[in-house]
Order: sequence, then C-alpha cells, then structure tokens
Amino acid sequence: MASSPWTRLLLTRLPMAGRAASARRWALTSDVQDADRLFEDRHRPRQGSNPMPRVSTQVVTERDGDVALLIIDNPPVNALSAEVRDGLFDGLTAAIADPEIAAIVVMCAGSTFVAGGDISALGSKPGGAPTMEINRLQESSPKPIVTAMHGSALGGGLETSFAAHWRIAARGTKLGLPEVKLGILPGAGGTQRLPRLIDLEAALDIIVNGDPISAEKAFELGLIDAIANPETLRAEAIAFARQAVTKPLRRARDQAVTGDPALLDRFLAANSDAARGAEAPIACVRAVRAAIDMPFDAGIEYERELLYERIPSLQSEAMRHLFFAEREAWKLPGASRDAVAPPIRSVCILAETRDGLAVGRAFSAAGLDVTFAPAGLGTADLVFDPTFTSIPDHRALIANAAPDMREDAILSSMSAGSVDDLFAPERTIGIHFFYPADERPFVEVIRPPASSIPATLAVLRLLKRMGKKAVVAAPAPGAVAAVMMTARQRAAELLVASGKANPAEIDAALTGFGFAEGVFEWLDRIGLETSWIRTGDAGDTIRDRLCAAGRTGCAAGAGFYDYDAAGNAVFSAQAAQIIGGGGGPSLGDSLIDALLVPIANAGQKLVDAGTAIRGSDVDLVAVTAHGWPAWRGGPLFYLDRVTGAAKALDLLAALAPADPAFYAPAQSLTVGSGSTTQELGT
Repeated sequence: MASSPWTRLLLTRLPMAGRAASARRWALTSDVQDADRLFEDRHRPRQGSNPMPRVSTQVVTERDGDVALLIIDNPPVNALSAEVRDGLFDGLTAAIADPEIAAIVVMCAGSTFVAGGDISALGSKPGGAPTMEINRLQESSPKPIVTAMHGSALGGGLETSFAAHWRIAARGTKLGLPEVKLGILPGAGGTQRLPRLIDLEAALDIIVNGDPISAEKAFELGLIDAIANPETLRAEAIAFARQAVTKPLRRARDQAVTGDPALLDRFLAANSDAARGAEAPIACVRAVRAAIDMPFDAGIEYERELLYERIPSLQSEAMRHLFFAEREAWKLPGASRDAVAPPIRSVCILAETRDGLAVGRAFSAAGLDVTFAPAGLGTADLVFDPTFTSIPDHRALIANAAPDMREDAILSSMSAGSVDDLFAPERTIGIHFFYPADERPFVEVIRPPASSIPATLAVLRLLKRMGKKAVVAAPAPGAVAAVMMTARQRAAELLVASGKANPAEIDAALTGFGFAEGVFEWLDRIGLETSWIRTGDAGDTIRDRLCAAGRTGCAAGAGFYDYDAAGNAVFSAQAAQIIGGGGGPSLGDSLIDALLVPIANAGQKLVDAGTAIRGSDVDLVAVTAHGWPAWRGGPLFYLDRVTGAAKALDLLAALAPADPAFYAPAQSLTVGSGSTTQELGT
C-alpha cells in the first residue's frame, strides 16, 4: 500500500465523473486503508497513458507536521475558477480522510485571498465542484479547518471562509460581499451563515451595502478569530490550527441569529438604492430574513432560489455591464499588457487655489510627495495646473513654468485649453478632476493625439492607485462628461419650453427612474444664474423671468420650486405662472424616454466621433459622474437593451422640431448598428 495521499506535493484531482459518490465514500469511510486505496486506484495509469497523476495547477498542497495546507494559486486575484473549486474539494476530501492530518489551513498564494468568482461565468452552465458542496464538506469536517486570509477576501471567497470553523486574517485585509453591486446576492450561503456569525445589524450592513470592512473591524465584530502580521500569516495560521485541535468545532450553521428582526424593515427603508428602485438590496434582505425564519438548510435553498431569480434580471445584467466597463476603461488602445510607464511619485501643483488644494489632498492621500510651485517644480515627476481660467491666462501660467520643469516630467492640466506647443507634446495630457477631487471618484483623462502611450499609462496607473474611476477621451469641447451633462439638462429644458412637461413632472420621471434628484432640483441647487445654457430660445426667457423675480435657486429659497425651512422643494404657483405652458401634447408614459434617449443619442455621437473610446466609457461617465442609477446600466446600455434603435429614431424625429441639431440622430443609429456597449459581451 502506498503512503497517504498527502505525501504528494501537488493536489491530485478526482475526475468529475462519480465525484459525488467518491465524496460520500471519502467522507464516510472509517477505514483509512480503503480511502488510500481509492485514491490510488483513481489515478493508476492506464495502459498507454502518461504515468504521472493528474494534478491541479491552481491548488497546491503542503504539509507542516500534522497540519495540511491547501494553497490556492490562481493569479491575479485567485478567483474561484472551476479548477480551483475542484482542487479545494479534492484537497479537503483527502485531508479529512488522512489519519496523519489533525487540522487543515486554507490560504492563498500571491497578493490576495480569493477576491470573488468568475463574473463572466454568471448565468452560464457551471463547471467544477459547486461552492456549496465545498462549504458543506468544510462544515461537516471532523477536523478543524482554518481559513487564513490576506489582501482582499470578497464574494464567494469570503463565503467559503464562513463554512470553515475558524478564520484568521492578516492586518490590512479587506473583507466583503459585493454581490449586491452586481445586482445579485451572496449565493454560497453568505446570507445564512454571516448573520449567525456576527450581529444581525452588522451582517445586514455587509450584505446589503456591499462595502468591504477592515480586518480590524471584522475582528471587533467576531467575524474573524485572530489578526496576524502579513509576513507571518502562514506560521500564525498553522499555530492557530494546532491549537484548534483541542477545541470544540464551531460551525456557523449551528449558531443562532442574534438581533431584532424588525431591523430588516428599518434597514431596507434606509437603503437609498432600494428606495429608488434597485432590486438586489431587497433580495438580500429577503434572504437574511430566511436566516431568521427558516431552518438552515431551507434558508440555503431559498437563498439559491433568489440568486437564480436575480442572475438573468436586466438590473443584474446592467450592473455586470458596469463592472466590466470599469475594467475596460483602464485599457489603453495600442498599449501592450506589459507596457512600461514611468512611475509618478511626486507632483508639483502650479496654483494653490480651491481646486489645487483639493487635488493636492487627493495626491497626498495616495502617498505622493506634493508641493506647490515654485517649490518642487524642477524635481516633480508630474506638474499639474488646476486652474479653470481663460485660455490666454492658462497658457501664460504654463509658459512661465515650462522652462523650470524636468525634461522628462509629465505636464497635466484641468483646463480644456491646448498647451501642446508649450511643452513636450508626447508628455502633455489633461486630467480633469471633479470637485472636490479628494472626494469625487470620477476623473476624465484628455489625451491629445501626440500624447505618448507611456505618459498616458503613467497617469492612468496613478489614478488607479488613487482609487479613482477614469475614462480616456480625445480633446473636444466638453469631452465626454460635460457633453453628457449638457445633454441631460438640454433635453429637460426643451420639454419645458415646448410645453410637453413641467419641471415637477420631469423631475418625478427622473427620480422614478432612479436618479437621486431631478434636473430642475439640481439646477436650483447649483443656482440658475450660473447653470442655464444660453441658446436664445424660450428656455432663456424662462430663466430670465425666474431670475428677474428673484427666483435664482435653492439658496434664495425659490427657483423652479419654492423651498421650505428644511430645504425641501415644494410646488410653486408663482414659478408655474412664470414658466407658463406651450400647449404641447402630454408625453405620458413616454416622458422618460423623451428625457433619456437624447442623452443616449449624445453619447453615441461621442463614440461615433471618436471622442469617447467605447460606448461603455459613456455609461461609466453617466453613472459615476452624473448619478445615472447603476442598476440601469447607463444611457447606451439603456438604448441597447430597453429602447432599441428603431424606437429611439422615431422619438428623436418626433422631438426634432424643437431643436433639429440637438435631436439629430447619431450616424450609427441611422445605419442600424446601434450602440457600442455590446462590445463587452454583456
């Protein structure tokens, strides 16, 4: 008889055929020799075959005395691929059956623990051992299983740790269940085990909001049992596992949910996304309620039912589209995956303005050495002009600074004015932060034709390090972000000016769609004196009338609406009289399309013109910078999946008399190619 299967360095995989039967046999056998014989028989070379046993290349097994280690090695994020799941299932099965093993540690190689599953595989026929079976195997193990986490432990990866008996995390680890941000819910037992491991309110926060927590917070909540130093995580996990051998096994399924069930309704009522139409938070709360009301196994089944309802939903499709859009936006056309870019470690800001100070805080938070000119001008890797001034003033500022800059520095500006001729054009690029730069996540990178790939990549990698969401656009008036914002405002103003809808109807349609506020509430909030787009038509007349009456916006207590002492917008008879009505027919149910299709059309024109690199970038701008609800996917996703090109063309034609140029359809719509969001395969 050969020695225990754990003498093998690499994990030997069981073939998929007969896996369930083998699992039962491995788990239930009391004869270790039978278990070892089964393991050997499974992989005895057949005549003419390679005598080497089949191995998993993504899960490696090691042994430290009586502790077995299962080490997932699936770079870059150790996703739960089919092969990883097979490796875990087979490795756990072997370790449980091995009489020389007293405890098991599951951990990951590389920079992170399992940071989730394969998002692109959602909705497709699954392969590999199901995560639910892996979790059941862990939970039923007679030997203590310790999960050791570092980097990020997210989604299905974190859910597998819930089924282990103990959890340890390196300092600095982020733990979270972000599935709600994909329009789904944790579907591998997370909604059933987490409320049994920690307080109900804390569990709801993690599940329904989807934001990660620190290892320190997880320890405080009782989600993990120890915090380790990153450098000694492995050794500390092994020591912890040995100590666990003498302790009773702690299974999440056997714990009671603690907390007031009434929290569920209050928590859902306080969730702004759910209140505005997002379905996933509601499904999450329903699943957590099952953890309270149902036996564990029934709750697990109900969680799976809810997951299978959510995966094919349009909202989940929209949010997965945005997930891939974020990742696609970092890819620069023409740049190879191994392209080299100069590191940016220091920044000199040319003006200590309000915007300059905010940008400085954002750079400092990312660990950069920040100075304000003239200090550091001759040594900085990046020189940044934060001013929004006239082009002559802007050019004068750059011309004054350029002679003192390093020859290999990168010059960047928030202004739309061109300065290519004042410094090396291959290292000149625009970075448009949204104020305040240290709080707003979106950044627009304006890349002139001469700007080099290394310089552009250097800026993109810096922004990624800063935790920003960025898109690259070609130089054009308004680029992408401003054009899209203008289109939303213009579409609403034209409907009011033509009498097709009043401000309250338009704002109600937009908030009903999921926007946090309507266009006219937003205009009042920022002030009518600065926000109106002057085009010389009836819109300007309305604006002029409101301002002449002292109705300049929320700060004045009156604009398109009146505002009570708490700042809430209320109907204003005076504003209604000033605005008047054009006698146009009511749009009824088509009002929302009359507002959204022109926005999508403007976005498609940007793609057609090459200002936006891809349609998904337009959607990312709309969601990140302009408050388009994420579960709606963005304007071009909406055009593709909801409205359709034919209906959009009919609507644009009907609205065209109010402004033929604005409503003129994008060329790609007229030739029937539609929007370009489908390039991501979502």
